[in-house]
Amino acid sequence: MTLRTTFMAMSATLALGGFGLGTLLWNLHVRWDVDIILCLILFILAMAVGFAFAQGYRRRLADIEEATTLLGLGRLQYRIATFGKADEVDRLALGFNQMGETLEQQVAQLQALAEENRRLAGDAERAATMEERQRLARDLHDSVSQQLFALAMLAEAAVAHSISNSSEIVGDLSMIAELAHAAQREMRGLLLHLRPIDLEGRSFIEAAGIFLQAVQERHGLVVQFSCRVEADIPPIIEEQLFRILQEAVSNTLKHAVATLLVVQLLEQPAAYEFSVSDDGQGLTSAPKLLTDSYGIRMMRERVGRLGGRLELLARYPGLTVSVVIPRRREN
Repeated sequence: MTLRTTFMAMSATLALGGFGLGTLLWNLHVRWDVDIILCLILFILAMAVGFAFAQGYRRRLADIEEATTLLGLGRLQYRIATFGKADEVDRLALGFNQMGETLEQQVAQLQALAEENRRLAGDAERAATMEERQRLARDLHDSVSQQLFALAMLAEAAVAHSISNSSEIVGDLSMIAELAHAAQREMRGLLLHLRPIDLEGRSFIEAAGIFLQAVQERHGLVVQFSCRVEADIPPIIEEQLFRILQEAVSNTLKHAVATLLVVQLLEQPAAYEFSVSDDGQGLTSAPKLLTDSYGIRMMRERVGRLGGRLELLARYPGLTVSVVIPRRREN
């Protein structure tokens, strides 16, 4: 029986009882004051019964109010006791308990997802660190390690030749000097990767200027930097352009034996045109750019994420890394 039905039944019962008793007393010609007293007694009894009845519902509603407060404080495991009366209050309590269970399950799932995301982020960070270490190890093995081994062999040959034929010492020493310079260039490129400069809130133009100034001062290159951009470059394009600039300059330091570095950025109506050029030996004397092209592959991936294209253009002398990135059309 619902709360409304129970209340209506009690009201009807008391009303009919009072009406019947009043009619009986009237037919029996009982004095009017006795009839009034009896009606008052019935009214008081009805009020007492209604109050007791309402108190039970009030306590149950107070339980729901308390549960709502506790739920708001994070006590998701709190449940309301039900009494099997199948009335509105019981249905409200059952609905609240079901909501609490659903919220508790969702919070548990969110916590599990957060933990999984934290684990995956850690795995990704470790994988990226391992990949970078492997790349550096491969670069060191393929370049500096082999060159140092060759230096050791040439030094031993120079010692042997110094005993028998002094004319061959000059050639050996020239080879030693050449390999030493090559190893030095390789180390400069690797150190550039180990000490990267981030945008850190700067625009691409500002960060590129700082980076290229450091390259010019540390490595003795003549650097020319020109930029013709009117509107602000989207941050995602700025980030990728800066990484491409770092990789291209690193390749120049490792392979090109260059004295001049020219960096240009031009804003066209439909695209950004970016290029890094040097006056070094080009692709013919640096085939490693085409075979071991970890750096080239990374630059292509960065450009590909933005829907652009990257080309290696042979110059005489030198090499140009040319990048075209489409501009996003704005409404």
